[in-house]
Amino acid sequence: AGVRHAPQLLVGDRTIQFAAIDSPNKDRSGTGENSYRLETILGDADRAADSLEVHVGKNAVARWPMLVAADEPPEVEFTRAPAKAGRAQLRLEYEAKDDYGLAGLQVVIRHPEGLAVPGGQPVIRAELPLPGLGSNRTKGASLQDFSAHPWAGIPVLVSLQAIDARGQAGDSDDVTIVLPERIFNHPVARAIAAERKKLNSPTFVVMDKVVAALENIASRPQHFFDDTVVFLALSVAANRLIHDGSPASVGGVQTLLWETALRIEDGEFSIAERDLKALQERLANALRNNADNAEIERLLDQLQQALDKYLSALAEHLQKQGLTQLPLDPNARTMDSSDLQRMIEQARRLARTGSREAARQMLSRLRRMLDGIRNGLQRGKPSKEMAKAQRLMDALRKLTQRQRQALDKTFERKRLAEGAMPGRPQPGGIGKGKGGGQGDENGSAEQQALRRALGKLMLEMDEFLGGIPNSFGKAERAMKDAIGSLQKGQFGKAVPSQTEALNQLQKGGNSMAEQMARRLGGRIGIARGRRGQGGQQGRRPGPRDDPFGRSPEGNFGQQMDDGGIKIPDQMESRRALDILHELRRRAGERNRPVPELDYIERLLKRF
Repeated sequence: AGVRHAPQLLVGDRTIQFAAIDSPNKDRSGTGENSYRLETILGDADRAADSLEVHVGKNAVARWPMLVAADEPPEVEFTRAPAKAGRAQLRLEYEAKDDYGLAGLQVVIRHPEGLAVPGGQPVIRAELPLPGLGSNRTKGASLQDFSAHPWAGIPVLVSLQAIDARGQAGDSDDVTIVLPERIFNHPVARAIAAERKKLNSPTFVVMDKVVAALENIASRPQHFFDDTVVFLALSVAANRLIHDGSPASVGGVQTLLWETALRIEDGEFSIAERDLKALQERLANALRNNADNAEIERLLDQLQQALDKYLSALAEHLQKQGLTQLPLDPNARTMDSSDLQRMIEQARRLARTGSREAARQMLSRLRRMLDGIRNGLQRGKPSKEMAKAQRLMDALRKLTQRQRQALDKTFERKRLAEGAMPGRPQPGGIGKGKGGGQGDENGSAEQQALRRALGKLMLEMDEFLGGIPNSFGKAERAMKDAIGSLQKGQFGKAVPSQTEALNQLQKGGNSMAEQMARRLGGRIGIARGRRGQGGQQGRRPGPRDDPFGRSPEGNFGQQMDDGGIKIPDQMESRRALDILHELRRRAGERNRPVPELDYIERLLKRF
C-alpha cells in the first residue's frame, strides 16, 4: 500500500504483476488505487527459483529466500505378507509415510479377474488405524475380519493405499492370498455356507443346484433344532432365486444365507457381534467425515445398546460352551461392562467438545479390547487342562488366605505375650477365631499344615506346568523358619517369616497365572471380583450367575478379578468399617511398638 505504481513479484524467471484493490472501499478502509494484492500458486515450474522478490519500478523493496518442495504422493508397503490370524481374521502389517502428513490408510481387496460380488462392488475397502491425522509416518498392524464377505475362502488380490491431505494416493504392490473364511462346526451351517459361496458365479445352472440344496436342507428341520426362523429363511432364499435371479436379489440371498448359518452355529451371539462391528464402522466413518453432532450422538446411543446386547449374548454363548471361569492373574486389572461403557461415554464427551480425533482414538481402544475378547474365545467344552488350572488357582487362593490368617493370629499372640490386652477383632480372624486345631497354642501346627499343603500344591504345579515358580520355594523356606520360631514361642521372629511367606505366595500366584495363560494359549477367562467403583469389593459369582458375574435379575456383576473376594453383606461391611476405624485409632498411638505400627500400616493399605 502507499505506492504509485503497481509492484511486481519475481519468482525465478517469472514476473507476476500485483493487482490494484478495488477503489470503492478506500473511504472506509484507507485503501484504493495505491494499494495492491497478489495471489499465485507456486508449482513445478518454480522449483528452480531460490527466492521471492518484490519490485516497485526498478527497485527491489523486499526479498525472501525460498525452496519449492513438491508434495509427493504418500508411500505404503507391507512389512510382512498378509496372513490368516485367529478366528478367520486377516493380519496386516504395514508401514506408510508422507512428506506432509497422512490423511488416510486403507486395505484394498479385489477379485483376480476384476469381478464384483452379486449386487455389490468389485473392490473391498477397509480403513486402517492411523496414530493421528497429519502424522508423517506410521508403522503398525491390524486385524481385519472379512469372513462374512462372499469372497472369503477364495484367492484375492490385497494391497494397501495411503492418502495425503491433497488427496494424492500411493499404493503398495498386490499380494495374492486366500481370504480367510470361517469354518462352521455345525454340519447344516457348513452346508449353507458352501451353497452361499457357489452364488458368487450365479449362472442359471448354479442357481438351480443351490435351490435344490436349500430345499433339501429345509426338508430336515430336525437337523437344525426345528428352528422355525431357519426354515423360513431357507424357504425365502430358495424362492427368491427361483423368481428373481438379478444380481441385487442374489446378493440379498447371500446375506440371508450367511445370517442363517450364524444363527445355527452360535445363536444370537454372532448376530449381536456383527451388529456391534457394523456400528463401530459407521461411527468411525461419521467421526472421520465430520458428521454433525446429532448424528454422532445417535450412533453413540446405538453403539451402547449394541454393546449391551453383545455382552449379554456373549455371556449366554460362554455358558452354553461351559466356559465360565478360567485362571487369570489374580491381581490383574481387567475389564467389565462398566469399563467398556465408560469408554463410550468418554468418547461422547470428547466428541461434544470438538476433540473428534481423540474420540476416534478412544473408540479404537474399545475396538481393540473387544477384538481381544473375540480372539480369546475358544469353541467347545472346557478341556481337562483348563479345569485342572482352575483347581490349582483356587487351591492357591485358599492357601494364601489361610497364611494371612495365620500371620494375623501370630501377631495377636505376640501382643498377648507382651502383656497387651486383646483389642477388638482384627482382620482375617485375629482373636479367638478357628485355629490350627485343639492344643495348637503357639500356631506351629497350623503353620506346619500350611507348609504341607504348599508342598502338595508345588508337586501338582510341577506336574502340570513342568516347573515351579521360585517364589513358592522361598515361601516354603519362610514357613519353615516361622515354624521354628513359633515352636519356641518367639512370636516376634515368626511375624517377619510369615509375612515373607505371604508375600512370596502372592508373587508366586502372579507367575503361576502367567505360565497358565501361556500354556492355555491366552484363552479368554471370566474372572471375579476386583476392587470396583467407590472401593467396593467385587463379588464372586454365585451358582446362578452368568460368566460375567451377573445375577439372574440382570445386575451386571463386578467384573474381573483380584482373586475371589466377595461383595460383603451389610454385617460384614459394618464389621470391616469398625476394623478400619480401630486400625486408624491405633495407628495414631505413636507410643506403640514400631513393629506393631508397621503391621497396622500394612493392614490399612488393604483398605
